[in-house]
Amino acid sequence: LGDNGFFFGEHALGPERRFAYEEGIRSPFVVRYPKRVKSGSRRKELVICQDIAPTLIQLAGGRPGAQIQGRSLLPLFAGGRAGWRKSILCEYWAEQALPWLVGMTYKAVRTDRYKYIHWVNRGRAGELDELYDLQQDPYELRNLNASRLMAPVREKLRRELRKLIAEAVGL
Repeated sequence: LGDNGFFFGEHALGPERRFAYEEGIRSPFVVRYPKRVKSGSRRKELVICQDIAPTLIQLAGGRPGAQIQGRSLLPLFAGGRAGWRKSILCEYWAEQALPWLVGMTYKAVRTDRYKYIHWVNRGRAGELDELYDLQQDPYELRNLNASRLMAPVREKLRRELRKLIAEAVGL
């Protein structure tokens, strides 16, 4: 597992990595386990760091408890994907952490095709939010949030984001 990257001019950003763009949230994850993972195989499913603990617990012969967030990656290692997650939550809280980060708090949902970023700034009503079609715009250059044609996608992603946030806090 590697660390997420830094921006070097993408999105007109300097060397920062706390944004929800692909360069800031994606990390390489390489597994070598000849008994379980076929050499050279690649997967495109959405996995998160919280999946590592249940995977290791299961590999050690244990059962992840209900309090463990994440899912074991062993079904993916075996070539399965049935019932795998369709979205992930990305969030960053910047309130008074560092002077230059105040106002950068966001919550985002990413699916295999879309990403919706909600900027949590006091006194705003979502006008800064972003929506990207990652198949058509993999570099996230065209914000579709204001597009009337994308309203159904935006609303579906907003509902999914609320659901993921509720799950993350145990509701």
